[in-house]
Amino acid sequence: MCACLVAGCGGSALQAKARKVVGDPQATVVSTQTVDPLGGGRVVIVVVRPGGSQGLGCAIAASYLLVGSSDSLASGCPRWSDAYVLMNPTTHAAGIDLGISKWQVAAIARARATSPRFQMFPSVNQLAVRCPIPHASPSGGTLSGACLTTALPWGSPVHCVAFSEAWRPSAESKLSTRGWIVTFSQSGQVQSTRAATHPPQRDGPQPNTCSAI
Repeated sequence: MCACLVAGCGGSALQAKARKVVGDPQATVVSTQTVDPLGGGRVVIVVVRPGGSQGLGCAIAASYLLVGSSDSLASGCPRWSDAYVLMNPTTHAAGIDLGISKWQVAAIARARATSPRFQMFPSVNQLAVRCPIPHASPSGGTLSGACLTTALPWGSPVHCVAFSEAWRPSAESKLSTRGWIVTFSQSGQVQSTRAATHPPQRDGPQPNTCSAI
């Protein structure tokens, strides 16, 4: 799994295709990351920020408008809505583009930067990917597992980002889980990192608040 977290990364062809998919020729590429999602082949996640007055990922973002925001469905996609495009890393064929708030993008990036361990987790919200889980035995090594990133809430400010792992020590074993939660201040600065009591899982109940993790 590899990542590039600076604007302009990912190659000109990849950037051009991502802009075409979201329908914004002036969109800025925020980051790219190659991952292996559960239930599919490897993809590149291309996170893009709108270059014009309208946000991106309207189909998803429209149902998450902030309470009290001046934005409305009638005014189009809110300016704070970024998007991410899932693309084939070789052919650049696009699979889907989804909305994600700019606050989630920023919070996930800050949370991933707090530890080298968190770099293998997805740079976007609620995308489960295959990942290597460090083995606890004296022999070391890794086990095949799944990783998930969860940022809450959708709007501003983001209160926490949770990183969740799930794996089976053997084919007959019950599912093991582990996770960490990075909390933020009202100004968006990292406050603390702690073990997650109830790490969110792709197929499990999804938390609505940080206190539920």
